[in-house]
Amino acid sequence: MGRNPWLRRMAHGATAGILLSCLRAPLGLDWTQLVVVQGSTRGLFRALALLALALALAPTRPVMRGGPGAGWLAALCTGFVLHGLALDVTPESRAGYVLTLLCGTLVLRALAGSRANSEQTEQSEPPEAIGHGERLGLFVIGLGCALALETLAHEVRLFTLGTSADDTVVGGVFLALLALGAVAFGPLLAKLAHERTRFAACLAASAAATVAGLLFLSVLSLDGLHGYLRRFDPILDVLRTLDGKLGGSLGLAAIPTLDGASIGTLWTTAILAAAALIAPSFVLGTALGSMRHAGRMVPALVGAAAGLVVLPFLIRARGVPLTSDQLGGASFAWELALVGTSTAAAGLVVVAVTGTTARAAGCACALLVALVPWLRPRLVLWSLSPWSPKPVRPELVWPTAEGLLALESAREGRLVLTLDRKRLTPVAEEEEADERRLRLAWSLLPKKQQAGAVRALFVGQITPPRARVLASLGTLELDRTAPWHGAMAALEERLFRGAEPPPGRVVTAAEARAKLKRGDYHWVVAAPAFGPIVTWKSEAREIWGSAEAPRLTDLELPEGTLGIAWMGGDSLVARGTEFEPLILTVERLESFSVGLVRGLELGAGSAAGPTFRVAGHTGPRPAQILCTMPQLRAFRNERAWTASLRCDAAPELPRGLALHFGAQQLSSPYETRAQQIEIEEDALRAFFAAAPESGALDPLTRVLWEALAWLFTEKRMPEQSLVYLEPLAERFAPWPALDRAVARAYLEVLEPATALRFVERARLALPEDFELLLESARCAQELGDVPGAVAVLEQAYDLYPGRPDVERAVGLALMRCGDARGRKLLERRLAENPDDQELRELLARPQAPEAGGEGTPPSLGPDD
Repeated sequence: MGRNPWLRRMAHGATAGILLSCLRAPLGLDWTQLVVVQGSTRGLFRALALLALALALAPTRPVMRGGPGAGWLAALCTGFVLHGLALDVTPESRAGYVLTLLCGTLVLRALAGSRANSEQTEQSEPPEAIGHGERLGLFVIGLGCALALETLAHEVRLFTLGTSADDTVVGGVFLALLALGAVAFGPLLAKLAHERTRFAACLAASAAATVAGLLFLSVLSLDGLHGYLRRFDPILDVLRTLDGKLGGSLGLAAIPTLDGASIGTLWTTAILAAAALIAPSFVLGTALGSMRHAGRMVPALVGAAAGLVVLPFLIRARGVPLTSDQLGGASFAWELALVGTSTAAAGLVVVAVTGTTARAAGCACALLVALVPWLRPRLVLWSLSPWSPKPVRPELVWPTAEGLLALESAREGRLVLTLDRKRLTPVAEEEEADERRLRLAWSLLPKKQQAGAVRALFVGQITPPRARVLASLGTLELDRTAPWHGAMAALEERLFRGAEPPPGRVVTAAEARAKLKRGDYHWVVAAPAFGPIVTWKSEAREIWGSAEAPRLTDLELPEGTLGIAWMGGDSLVARGTEFEPLILTVERLESFSVGLVRGLELGAGSAAGPTFRVAGHTGPRPAQILCTMPQLRAFRNERAWTASLRCDAAPELPRGLALHFGAQQLSSPYETRAQQIEIEEDALRAFFAAAPESGALDPLTRVLWEALAWLFTEKRMPEQSLVYLEPLAERFAPWPALDRAVARAYLEVLEPATALRFVERARLALPEDFELLLESARCAQELGDVPGAVAVLEQAYDLYPGRPDVERAVGLALMRCGDARGRKLLERRLAENPDDQELRELLARPQAPEAGGEGTPPSLGPDD
């Protein structure tokens, strides 16, 4: 076995842990799995990892003689956590994963040592032969354990932010508890009964113990979750104090207060995972620690691999859409745990009846295992983000193989779709940015192709706004797909309630992949995803967590097919990742999106704007992200993205973006959206330097400067408007968005005549813009031209008769001009809306002398 058998055993365990961590299906395996991996694919990857481990556990090899033991399990945990949180290295293609699997299996077998030589055989007894009946029984027990444990693990992951780093923490906690159970109770159990019976019984009991974990999670409502986490704060206070006295060398002083706001951090995830997994992991760890024949693990691991493959099909067979009223009577997680527990009990019966000893004891244990779930019959558990600022009351919930689908209302009342709490559709305030992404992707298609019938594939969930944008692009022969394609019909029935039915047809992911391979599509676009909601009450907007970017970039398309995969600028990206070519768009300079382009060679510029690349992403490691509060992760990720961006055509542009997003920070929740955005002077200079001297404006430059115009206006920064906006407004006139901002800046500095010039130029481009008409009236009033101001207001009212918001705005403007007709309009508005406090206070003031013209035009309503 070599000179240092202990070191060889530890190396074997650590390598096995690294292999288990590495062989997790990443996002981006193909175009249909950019947002979420199909359940069957995810199960297959993990099953292959278990099979590789089973091949390396032959009891005839020296490293496994005497069973795995607590030391090997500890090394397994170390390797798993080390790879997931520190190394974070994954293959770059499917072929890379196959090569990793083969090489990892060979390394494990080599580390296990060669089969016992004659010297070893003389010194030790040969391993006990395992009969076919016992192998079959252990296989069935392993299958049942996988079903039950994976069901519990899925529910635990719903209490995280759903990233691969969170999965590493959950898996690492489980493996650490296995090692603790093995060292604490394994030696004691080894003295009891025969190994054949005790191992099978404990293995089956671990499946039944998952019910304890489900019961714990079921009581974690908002108050229960908050109260449970706060119990651990006194312990952490001691660690924080100790670290403070040591100058912060331990890195513990930054541990956040444990409550709902810290969901997704390292400590909160570890505490919740440990509490939920302690019962099954201790029972399973005890079984492994007492085992002396590693050969018994082999059929159990093979059965567990089969369970991971079977589980997605079982979920598809049993999962049905449920309304909010039906959730209280549905116990989907309990039913899966029951299936797993019953299967494990059946396997224990097989082991017992095919043996020669302890048959009655084995059957009795099997009966107890099967009855455990019925101690808490029909346990109801729906983990719907209990840390959310408001209770989640979904309209529809559907357990699928890919995760828990839920249709729920965002803060503004719009229905959004979530999958395992990850948001798949935009909220109302993001619809403008979502439309811009679709139009930018469309603009990359050659004009000749746009003019004809375009065979298109949309990857993601379509919504009514998205359907309207797609319908406006051109003649599309549209297919729609996603890993949750089987649920799309039921989801769209509610999303499109009262609207036109969605365009195109839903195709399976397999059909979409086959058509992509044949080159049947001209245009492919994949929508981005967003992370779960986080606890941070902001008056300006809801704060959603960061989603993961695809790990693989091998998304090549056949000739004649153009594809664009969109990702959020706050998405988590593995260090060293390379993306090229990229297009980019910003959303009010508070966030941005990048689109990975395939199937088209982009030059220095494109119809969608400058072309970017990311050469070796320098983002934080998973361990660093886990130690960052969820509300702060977006800023950290956006800094990493922009710091890695390069643009050969306009090098100042990524520099400006890096400076701007590097200056962003979490602001007061009581500030407006504009107030929460920091302005960096050096970034403004870089943006100004990157602006073209002449010619047509590209989409990115236009949206960037329009965002700055909005910011300067909302933040009341007239000096910056005059320094940066006015030159560009003159250079690319007419530019209504900039002209409007410059006009308001001149009004701020009391130059209404100059302001009127910019307003009038903007009105030439947008003659029916209501806000511009109000601005024009304000300028006229400031210049003392009250009749002119009143005439413009009458024109505004005539353009939009009957609109309450227009009537209110015109009434306020008329009152500022001293026109009595304004009071009449506002009195009518207050009669229809008595809760308008501003109008109530305004109308309570004494009436000013009338300054307007005589008579009331019919368009302003009847004269009382």
